[in-house]
Amino acid sequence: MKTIKEFLFFLTIALIPFQDTSLQNLPIGFLGAAPSFIPISLLLLIIFVEWMTNGQGLQLSRSLVYIVGYIFIITVVYLVLFGTRSHGTSLIFKSFNLSILTGLMVLPIFFLDYDSHRLPQYIYAAFLIAVAGVVLIDLLGWESLGSGSFFHFHENRNMRPRGFSLESSTLSATIITLGLLSAHYARTWMAKAIFLLGALLITFYSDSKGGMIIILLTAAIVSLSAAGMKTRFKILFIGIIIIAAFFSITMLETRLVSDIDLYTSTSTRTGLMATSVVTMFYNPLGVGFSGFLPAINKYAPLAVDYLSRAAGGTFNFTELLSYVGADSDINISTKTFFFDNLLYFGFPFLVIFILFHRKLLVFLRKDNSLYLYAAVLFSLVALTTYVGGVGIYSFALVYGLAFREVGQGNRPA
Repeated sequence: MKTIKEFLFFLTIALIPFQDTSLQNLPIGFLGAAPSFIPISLLLLIIFVEWMTNGQGLQLSRSLVYIVGYIFIITVVYLVLFGTRSHGTSLIFKSFNLSILTGLMVLPIFFLDYDSHRLPQYIYAAFLIAVAGVVLIDLLGWESLGSGSFFHFHENRNMRPRGFSLESSTLSATIITLGLLSAHYARTWMAKAIFLLGALLITFYSDSKGGMIIILLTAAIVSLSAAGMKTRFKILFIGIIIIAAFFSITMLETRLVSDIDLYTSTSTRTGLMATSVVTMFYNPLGVGFSGFLPAINKYAPLAVDYLSRAAGGTFNFTELLSYVGADSDINISTKTFFFDNLLYFGFPFLVIFILFHRKLLVFLRKDNSLYLYAAVLFSLVALTTYVGGVGIYSFALVYGLAFREVGQGNRPA
């Protein structure tokens, strides 16, 4: 059994770069396009069976029981209040689907065993696979790995580099987290530099606005706040950031303005985030998984009205308003893990999210875990601003490793 668990653990990490496979076209497609969910599910099943057969029964923390109970209750309550259908979709199935996908992202953080001595090699392999995807698909143009193949269910609509990911934003999130984790385990400064430089080059090559902004922000915060970094290195690091930012800001500003003027992506994201905040203030405890779509119908027009008055008509909310009363739920989300869950679970989620990250970041900063500290910081900002997180299992890996570090640090010597 130990060998099987180790193999499944390897697959969980090695399959992380693949996020748009044709698994979506199978009956199990509702579980996501990232094949890592298969070994994760099997590992969690084995752990559950071992707990039930070890003679001690299943032992769960009270916090976990309370959280799961709250999620179930709030989802059922709004299922009763809003009904069982919205946007041509069964809210019962929608709630089940969201709970499974969220569980597959969150449960590995706390229940998988990250003490494998081969863990660094598994992470290196995942990083190299992610790099290989960009080289083979985007640089060399291997059509057999592109749209229409097993590795890509969706077409590349905006034609930006995406490797094995769904789009450039998820590629940047994946390559940066895997690059930072690889640097965390690398033993020489040369290896660390190669991993970091590779992650940065692919992020800029992917043309992901969110990835470029967040990695620069993360680097600036780390250089100013990380303990143990010598002053001369901080000065050098900040100098590099300033130079990179000088060349990046103009480019990003031009693209952002162009996106607002010509397209609706930025406007839709901004409007959905505002909808999440408005929903939370009208429903402080959230609306559960079941209330997400009805909340879009009810509160999106209010959010659009607030933003239109505040921005003086700068944003084009045509796409967002088309979601109201639509007969499909495809692509309807805030596009960020934080604002999705803020809408689902309101202030309770906000408190847990802040306390959880505060504990991890404070510990890692004091522990001089520079690259793991940077990985958690990047994950925090990315999940709050530009990626959904669900299906990007490198985030679960980052938090799982950080949570293990905290647990080991709190153990008596």
